[in-house]
Amino acid sequence: MLRSLLRCKALRPLHSQQMPLTGLVNWQSAKTPTSPIPVPRSLNVHAPVFVPKLRTAAQVASSSHTASRSNGAICSQYAEADPARPAVPPTISPCSTSGRESLTHTSQCFGGSLVFSQRPRDVRAFAAAAAATDTSLQAGYIVEFKTDSRQDLALLQRPNGKANWFATDVRGQTYSLRPQQMVYILPGESYKENDLHQIHDQALKDADVALLADAWEMVHEDDELYSVTEMASLLFGNEEPPSCYASHRLLCQERIFFKQAGRSPPRFQARSAKEVLLLKAKRIADEKAAAEVQEFVQEMYRCHKLPHDQKPTMQEWNDSSQSHRLSALQSFALDRADTADSTLAIQMMQACGKQPNPSGAVEMLQSAGWWRPHEQLGLIKAQRTETFPSPVQERAAQLLTDPPTDPDALIRQDLTHHEVLTIDDATTRDIDDGLAVEVLPDGRHKLWVHIADPTRWVTQEDPLDVEARHRAKTMYLPTGNIPMFPRDLADGLFSLHLGQPTAALSVHMVLNSDGSLDECGIVASTVNPTRKLTYHEVDELLDATMPEQEPMLWALHQAAEARERWREEQGAMSFQMPEAKVRVVQPHSPASIVQVHATGSAAGTQPSQRLVSEMMILAGQAIAHIGNENGLALPYRGQVAPTLPSEKELEALPRGPCRHVLLRSKMVRGNITTSGPTPHAGLGLQGYVQFTSPIRRYSDMLAHFQLKAFLRGESAPFPAFHLGELVDMSNGMAQEAGVLEREVTNYWLAHYFRAESQNNPQRSWKAMLLMWMRTESGLARILMPELGVETVMRINRPAKPGDELDVCVGFVDVPKGIYKFNEAAHGQSVNSQDVNSQDELDSDEDGEAVGGADDAVSEPADPAEADMTVVTS
Repeated sequence: MLRSLLRCKALRPLHSQQMPLTGLVNWQSAKTPTSPIPVPRSLNVHAPVFVPKLRTAAQVASSSHTASRSNGAICSQYAEADPARPAVPPTISPCSTSGRESLTHTSQCFGGSLVFSQRPRDVRAFAAAAAATDTSLQAGYIVEFKTDSRQDLALLQRPNGKANWFATDVRGQTYSLRPQQMVYILPGESYKENDLHQIHDQALKDADVALLADAWEMVHEDDELYSVTEMASLLFGNEEPPSCYASHRLLCQERIFFKQAGRSPPRFQARSAKEVLLLKAKRIADEKAAAEVQEFVQEMYRCHKLPHDQKPTMQEWNDSSQSHRLSALQSFALDRADTADSTLAIQMMQACGKQPNPSGAVEMLQSAGWWRPHEQLGLIKAQRTETFPSPVQERAAQLLTDPPTDPDALIRQDLTHHEVLTIDDATTRDIDDGLAVEVLPDGRHKLWVHIADPTRWVTQEDPLDVEARHRAKTMYLPTGNIPMFPRDLADGLFSLHLGQPTAALSVHMVLNSDGSLDECGIVASTVNPTRKLTYHEVDELLDATMPEQEPMLWALHQAAEARERWREEQGAMSFQMPEAKVRVVQPHSPASIVQVHATGSAAGTQPSQRLVSEMMILAGQAIAHIGNENGLALPYRGQVAPTLPSEKELEALPRGPCRHVLLRSKMVRGNITTSGPTPHAGLGLQGYVQFTSPIRRYSDMLAHFQLKAFLRGESAPFPAFHLGELVDMSNGMAQEAGVLEREVTNYWLAHYFRAESQNNPQRSWKAMLLMWMRTESGLARILMPELGVETVMRINRPAKPGDELDVCVGFVDVPKGIYKFNEAAHGQSVNSQDVNSQDELDSDEDGEAVGGADDAVSEPADPAEADMTVVTS
């Protein structure tokens, strides 16, 4: 029946029919037309609003019509006027609307002026909407409201302040509604709660989206505006409140066929056929997208349940239809997302019930297998991973398959007859230095330090050089190292491996009997390492053999001891402190095991470490001497002499770590010049160039570029000023890498302390009070000798440096790398993270990371390296 009514031509032009003005009637009562208000024909023009069947105020006042609905539904006097308001006869006066005259009918039914003409428009809806911004809303009105979470019907109860109203919805929940939240006010007044429920239920029963499609077919060619009551007549054949509410609800929920073209009162217009086609296509696309989102949610849930080793890899995800969603999550987690990716990532997190923040994105990526467990966000953000850009990988592959001609072939000397010894950790693969000893005719020893020569393969500004400049250094982490060059080069082609002839830069030196440097030189060479030992093996050999049994090893050892004595005489300082060595077993497994132990001791480093360290310092001094003699621009490192504590201050402290920490705190920042050597107080040298780790440090490779050009008889590629800029940039990048190293180390230390305290809540460690940092607040620096960990904690009792403490874990936040300690018998703790980081900066070993997994100290202790100032000329 409704469909036939919709197709009735008599109903189609409702907006142009001359309908009489009648009063409000019960929406269930019979509607008997009354006589229309006489209107002068000269004013028979269109106006924006009109209510069909609106009765005059006098008619409303005199009306006592009460209707009842069958089934015992509603029995109320919808049309009864407010008895507190006097009936005012209507007045009709001309007004102008868009250049045309109209009629203004003033009535006190709703306490305001109602504008209407002979063109039907919903005067009641207009008046109610106007009242929402006025002060004439009444208790008993039914309004359709919209909040952030829902849109529904509510019955106005009483005012709340000047403009707001308390209203109760169909669920019995009370709201304080602002006028702006009332999107539609139903015709009628003096409604009760029972009316609210029946209107709501009847509207939900009658609402059928198909009716809108049929109505649109009838009117879409007309460019007309329709009020809610006109739409009710069009859709349902009546203007009763349930039909009006059902119409407005349909029009708000289904916007494909009609669009809202006015708000006071709500008015709607049929969309064009083109708009409808576009919106239908968009809906199909949206539904498809929603289905894909649901598929994504189900896939994420499935992956979440899988064991770690069965989860899809990043490559497998990239080959799937969900790759763009996971890529958006990754961009969001790394703070790189554009607007589109950010919107998509938030949508995915909300669909999966996660908080829309970077932590939620990380959790989803790890749960899916896109990222591995314990993935370090800081490394990914800084692009410090083992994955290199495609141009870099392509260049590396080209070097391996099609080696270029050696640019130094004419000057490179064959030193493969040397017995070359390399000393490193057992796990080290990027071997960049080797040692040899040559006995001179006068019985003295010529010491050789052979340094790997990556500039044999890398040319300035090629992809390898640019990437190494960006990375600045190889990073040493508890989980392994992240190389400065692709691993096939760093651990392979560039390294000094046993039995493999390799390009090198070789520095030779002869010492005086007191350990001072007598003569030195440098050549480009080819060497063939013949012996590989670990630090532990060297210590064992020195302990178990005599000089005649290991002549080369002992010659190096004796030279290192002479050098150490000579440097101390020149004012060199060394800090013999244990350091934390952190290793992780199965670093990308949920069941990762963290191992922590101390390296070195308060008594000093092992002979093998001092041997290598002294040989590297000697080579750096020789290069500074050669550069100074020949006017070469090199990265000369220096350090101003510190103001040391007095003998009395030192004697007040126990020997060992307490004194070393005090001395370390007095060290001043180092500097770098490029025009000539500058004294380095910490090393006791008049000049020093760091150049012995070109595979691991970009600033060392810059020194190689300069030295190689000098050996070829060419001009230096970098003038002093340009070299200074490059070194400054490299040092900045290296410091950023150092911060990341410490963050990762703190993460795994926090992981270790959490696991230890969970396995044994009574677990404690011995610690030594090193120094008071702030006595007024009880803040002290401590050392845990068993682990080599330095940190701070609060001690609320008398104690002095050197005292032994028992400490236990107080709090751990693994993702943030925070761990706090309590004194076992007390219970005060303080955040350890920031001070740990500073401590590690203070005690960094000449650019090598404290706590590295694959590296041993192969360079001198140089506190100035933590923060350098570059001075150029």
